[in-house]
Amino acid sequence: MTVPYSFGYDNTDEYGTQQFHKEQGDANNAKTGSYGYRDANGLYRIVKYVADENGFRATIDTNEPGTLPGASADAVFNANPVTAQSAGQSGNYAAAGGQAAYGGYAFRGLRFERALGWVNIVYL
Repeated sequence: MTVPYSFGYDNTDEYGTQQFHKEQGDANNAKTGSYGYRDANGLYRIVKYVADENGFRATIDTNEPGTLPGASADAVFNANPVTAQSAGQSGNYAAAGGQAAYGGYAFRGLRFERALGWVNIVYL
């Protein structure tokens, strides 16, 4: 026989980041709950879930940059990404560029003028 239960915690650290989790289970062994975090800049992720005879199902609410709304692996993403300014950042940001070209064998980023001494390091 399964005994109904509930538990939870809600913690905010010295940097202003909140982390929480709460869950309850019933006599039929079904569980419902949520967990997540919110940082001091307002970025958040909240996962609400149900686990029962129909399996595990989750809905994720987030405003994390780069997260798009949609469904993946039976989880629904409700994404509302923030901009750099609303995330507490002071400047603009750009998407990461492609891989930088490397010089191969001819690369001479650092050249040591003396083979045995660490003297005269020349940056090219």
